[in-house]
Amino acid sequence: VSHVINFDVPIIIEDYVHRIGRTGRAFAKGDAITFATDAEKYYIRKIEKLIRQYIPVAEIPEGVYIDETPYEERQHIAREIDMQKRKEDPDFKGAFHEKKNAKLIEQRERDKAKAKAGKEIKSFKKGKRFDKKK
Repeated sequence: VSHVINFDVPIIIEDYVHRIGRTGRAFAKGDAITFATDAEKYYIRKIEKLIRQYIPVAEIPEGVYIDETPYEERQHIAREIDMQKRKEDPDFKGAFHEKKNAKLIEQRERDKAKAKAGKEIKSFKKGKRFDKKK
């Protein structure tokens, strides 16, 4: 195989190494081209470590239209990266952890305690007052 074109970077980096290994077999020349998002740069760095080689980067030519990644997909990508980083470092907190929402979690706990005690719960959201009774 003379060329391998990847339209994303596999999360399992060994899959990527296997894929690009198909180019240039039996001492022939081969090229692997990979399109990667900013979020996938994390995996590119891991691949470089694994293969002990720098992967050259070329910018997409000017004038090429690139559609914006939908919010849900961006969130999924960010969560996936956080999960991979947590596997490497159990102390890694990342963007999606409890501390980020500590105040909200604490408020919910207080609201639950008040509800158990039979007290009226008053919560505020975006400048509007909501009364909740349980």
